[in-house]
Amino acid sequence: MTIAEAETFFICYADAFSRGAVDEICALWAYPAFMAARGKRAALEAEAFRTNTEALCRFYAAQGLARAHKDVLEVKPLTDTLDTVRTADTLFDADGEVIAAWEHVYLVSETEAGPKVIAALPDDELDAWTVRGTPLGSW
Repeated sequence: MTIAEAETFFICYADAFSRGAVDEICALWAYPAFMAARGKRAALEAEAFRTNTEALCRFYAAQGLARAHKDVLEVKPLTDTLDTVRTADTLFDADGEVIAAWEHVYLVSETEAGPKVIAALPDDELDAWTVRGTPLGSW
């Protein structure tokens, strides 16, 4: 995956979160979806991932999300079809003010259906919400 390909993919990803488009977000993942943070791990099948994504979109909306933005900072190939992608994420409210910002790491796999996220490492996001006083989930 090139930087340009990763940027295109994650622009779509951030845009889907901006609109709370759960179906679009879920379509960008392969299942089971793997999460690892703070020494914990979870593997979510499609239905559980969708439930989690719906809750995440509600949480973002409650924080005032109007626009999500991702800058691709780095793409590192692990194999011919698997890359790590590091992004800088920023959530903005309707006035353009920053709600929260963090870096995120993903594993992205090239599939017959195009690139799909297979794993996320959301430690920095969890920390950003904790610092803000709005902890995210049970992690």
